[in-house]
Amino acid sequence: MRLSEYRNYYNSLDKYKKAFWIYLVLIFVEGTMRKWFMPGLSSAWMMCREPIVIWTVLSLMGSKYLKSSVAKSFMSIGVIMMLTTLTIGHQNITVALFGFRIWFFHIPYIFIMSEKLNRKDLIMVCKFMILLFIPMTAIYVLQWASPVSSWINASVGGIVGEGGEGRVGALRPSGIFAHCVAASYYNPLVVCLFVVSLFSICYRNIWLSKTMYILLTFSIGLSLIVGVSRGAVVQSCITALFAAFMLTLTGKPQYLKKLIVGFFLIFVVFNILSNISIDGHNILEPITNRFETAAEQEGGTSGILESRIFEPYKFWNDKGKLLNPPLFGYGIGAGSNYGTQTLGLVSIFGNSKAWGLGEWSCQIVTNEMGFFFGGIVWALRLGFCAHLFFACYKKLRRNKDLLPICLWTLSVPYFGNGNINLTMTLGWIVIVMILLLTSIKTSEKIKE
Repeated sequence: MRLSEYRNYYNSLDKYKKAFWIYLVLIFVEGTMRKWFMPGLSSAWMMCREPIVIWTVLSLMGSKYLKSSVAKSFMSIGVIMMLTTLTIGHQNITVALFGFRIWFFHIPYIFIMSEKLNRKDLIMVCKFMILLFIPMTAIYVLQWASPVSSWINASVGGIVGEGGEGRVGALRPSGIFAHCVAASYYNPLVVCLFVVSLFSICYRNIWLSKTMYILLTFSIGLSLIVGVSRGAVVQSCITALFAAFMLTLTGKPQYLKKLIVGFFLIFVVFNILSNISIDGHNILEPITNRFETAAEQEGGTSGILESRIFEPYKFWNDKGKLLNPPLFGYGIGAGSNYGTQTLGLVSIFGNSKAWGLGEWSCQIVTNEMGFFFGGIVWALRLGFCAHLFFACYKKLRRNKDLLPICLWTLSVPYFGNGNINLTMTLGWIVIVMILLLTSIKTSEKIKE
């Protein structure tokens, strides 16, 4: 699609949709500003999307676009927890507001924008995500191949030499994002859209030319290798397998055969790549080392799968001690990096660094709100994901529309238990859920 077509499309939108696109673009721009162009204003850029969300929610508070009982439940809990935080919790107003904004503004924003967006908006956003991924992969590779001291590997604040290790003498690529964790949310989303295009010719023709399809295939494979994210690899496999399984259930077993052939081709490609080296390092070294190290530490393949799939849902810390928060928790916002640093908390891991109240969302929310309200929030998040599954399955059976069910595979690890307290991941949780709800609402009969 030409840039002029996007320009004409954008000019035709109302002010709320235009603001949404600014929100989306800022997710990508934020990291470049915090790392390379305006590192001294890193904290300000971290909050750059907040005005859009707050303005949209306040403007449409009493409108038909905010009618979801789920959204209103989160808003109510946010108000209650704000009061308990300021009275019997940590009582820090700025930290409390940092947590309050998630439940009162960002969650409702998901429901508002999913009601506002239509089918064309959905297609345009998905196409934008796909097309941007190709140059993003080039940046991943450049970061992976560059020394730690290179400017392209700068982290937040313009600091060079920090980040997750990708290979010997290299950092885990973050692309233009502020941190590699944001890339681990973006990459599976693109893989999800790729799986849809793989199994649905209709979507493939809408999103991609033949040349772009080949480039995207190559980019995804390369990003999974140099990205060194076990979570991204596991989530990508889950999405592909689940899509094929659901299609088989609907009477299309040929797609399972396609998936088997696809995995065979991947096996062949990996064998070819095993003989290619860059700067004295095999190109597969980062991902193989990552899995081998994890297998040693976590008890083999089963341990890796457990740590990636089941560990995020445990209500105890790394020492096996069950969480024991106060009745109303320590207060909202306390489990964020900002809250931990501002309050000077000693974490459940025995240090005062990030993740003071836990690494996984179920731990953080439980410690912030207590078992009662934290349990309600956790149940609402997972319960809503369960509700959406049946809505997606209905669209698959009636319309042969694979997009909703594929997006749903991201809903549980993202909305269900994603780290909603981390600003960079919160943005991706919001985007994925907006796309999912919009895809369900606007689903059409797919003709192959």
